[in-house]
Amino acid sequence: PFEYTGFIYNESVTTKNNGGNLANININGDESTVVKLYFDRRVFNVDIVTDDGVQNVTGEGEYRYGATFNITVTEKTGYEFVIWTVEGTTPGNFVTTNMNQTGLTMGAGDVTLTIVTQLETYTLTINANGGTYPSSTTITQDYGTTYKLQTPTYRGYTLADWTKSGDGTGSISGDTESGFTFTFGVGDNTLTAVWTENSYTVTFTEVYESFNVVVAGSDGTSK
Repeated sequence: PFEYTGFIYNESVTTKNNGGNLANININGDESTVVKLYFDRRVFNVDIVTDDGVQNVTGEGEYRYGATFNITVTEKTGYEFVIWTVEGTTPGNFVTTNMNQTGLTMGAGDVTLTIVTQLETYTLTINANGGTYPSSTTITQDYGTTYKLQTPTYRGYTLADWTKSGDGTGSISGDTESGFTFTFGVGDNTLTAVWTENSYTVTFTEVYESFNVVVAGSDGTSK
């Protein structure tokens, strides 16, 4: 019979000053009757839905109306937070653009909170180191993906290897025969070509030709 947002009426403990319950109240004419109404805070659920980019999350559970709670999220390596989506009664102080939430207050209804993450993207820069790279020298891809390097050219030199620099944790594998593959880690990297100077052998071959020698006599005749 009594409604109060976030609470439920508890008839079993509601009394008037001289005992009894509200089913049979006698109102004293001297205005001395006191009726005490008791309510219990309702309990509501906080459900948290995660995706592949979340390592761990705390804060899911049951809370009484008005209770304070926090949500803490730990991302997996290579992922970044995008946004929260809300279905149900939004808790007080909840900000959809904040990954971690503090000082939330439970609303008067269940809520499902879904966190959205995405793979981070990083940049690989190719330095042909005097040579020519046959494609774009700036490659941007998601964390954990791979890129097959093409073979640069440099007149008079042969590619021997690649060296990696930068703060990124990417890695390179392969060799000059099978080709090189770069795996994107966290952060940007630069690959610089390492060249070996070509050496050449020059062979000279002597060539002889036969010919006739004519000797003239003093009388002008050939001998």
